[in-house]
Formats: sequence, C-alpha cells, structure tokens
Amino acid sequence: MTFISPDEARKRSGCALTESRFCVLTGRGNEHLCGCAKIARKVLERAGRKLRPCQWSCPAGLWNVAVPVVASGRRHVATLVVGQVLRQQPQRRVFSCRTTCVTPCGLATAQWRRIEKIQSRAPVALKGQFEAMVEIVKLFAQQLADEVDRLLIACRGGEPPWLSSVRQLVHCANGDTVTMRHAAQRAAMSPTHFCKLFKKTTGMTFTQYVARVRVEKAKSLLRDPFARVTQVAFAAGFGSIPRFNSVFRKLVGMSPTQFRASLQSDYSI
Repeated sequence: MTFISPDEARKRSGCALTESRFCVLTGRGNEHLCGCAKIARKVLERAGRKLRPCQWSCPAGLWNVAVPVVASGRRHVATLVVGQVLRQQPQRRVFSCRTTCVTPCGLATAQWRRIEKIQSRAPVALKGQFEAMVEIVKLFAQQLADEVDRLLIACRGGEPPWLSSVRQLVHCANGDTVTMRHAAQRAAMSPTHFCKLFKKTTGMTFTQYVARVRVEKAKSLLRDPFARVTQVAFAAGFGSIPRFNSVFRKLVGMSPTQFRASLQSDYSI
C-alpha cells in the first residue's frame, strides 16, 4: 500500500506511483515512453476529483485501486494506492506490455525474462477477493480521515468551552434527536452564528458532525451479532432505515450489513 498526497501524485514519476518491482523494472531509464505513468496519474486525479475509489489495469494486466482519504468538509488530503494484483490466474502468453511499453525501452532478453518472472508471481485476487480488498482499503481510508479531523482540532490549540458542551450534548443523546437549534441554545448563540462558527472551528457542518457521531455509535453497536440492524439504526439516532443505510454507506463505504459481515470475517481468522 502506498500513501500519496495530492501534490506528491503530480510530482512523482510513473514507476514511483506504485513502487512495485515490476513497474520500476519496466520503466527504468525510459519512463517517458511508458503509458502506465499517464494512466496512473489520470486515475489518481479522477479519484481526488470525484472523491471515490477508482481502479485501473496496466498493460501487463496488473490491477490497482486508488482510494481517496476525504476529511471533513470534503477535503481530499491523500490517496491510498493498493494493488499490483492479477484478477485471473496467470497464463503463459506474451504480455501486452511487451509491445506497448517494454519494447520501446530497449530491454535486453535477460531483463525481459526477469520481468516475466516477477509478473507471474504477482498475487491473484479473483472477483470476490478483489472487491473485499477494495472495501478494506475504503474502511482504512475512512479511519485515516477521522484521525485527520481529530488532529486538525488538536493543532488549533484545543476546543473552546462552547464546542465541548455541544459535543457532550451530541454524544449523550442516546438515540434522541439533536437539532441544530438545540445545539445553538447549548452554545448560547443564534442558529446562524452557531452554524458559521461550528464549520469554521471543526471544518465540518453540524449536520456532518452529528452524522459521524451516529455512524461511529452504530459501528460499535453492530459488533453485537444479536442486535438487529433496525435496532441499531434507531439506537444510534437515525429516524429511518433508508436514511441510516444511506449515511452509513456514504461515510463507511459499505452498508451496515456488509460492515457486520467484515467484522465476522475478521473474528474467524
């Protein structure tokens, strides 16, 4: 897995985007001739622009996934790149990259045999395994985004008293509805001033913050295999199941049912 900042993605060479032995070997000395670099940069730009995971395959048939790390306020802070896997069992054939990017580089026969050997040893991730890999990386990216939010607040020198009071109100709601007006009253501010100040201080809107708190609570409740998803939704403070599913999928990258299944698979290892 490679962690790349938005600025770094534009500065790195094509082979350094994935840092795999295969890419470094094929691109050594002639990176400007290798189409992989252009493909990788375009995919990274698309992931950062659309704020969603994007996949791509190099001419050698190796698949990669770029998962953006999106902090509060929909800020793209980094991209996780993982992959260099085959999505089918390797076959004895002349790889397409030999004519599209390797041959122009003028590699010797011994170098080409080494490339074939590395490519043949690439891990294989079939459809279900590849999708599971993407979901795990998306979950990790969300955890990183949450940590970025906490660090940003810590770097500002701590929280003002009114923000601590509002956070306590939201965390102690226990499934009750917490409106923006309730929070504004708790902070002793007008609703308009509260919304502006909360966004400026935390980097996210009050609605986004409440949604994150509820989702984190739901994730904790979903660890109980005997709790129904409907019970979890209302206990976390969501007023409807469709709303719960929509917000959960948006923030976590998978449905509540899929998240619970991922926990069960972890426990079985």
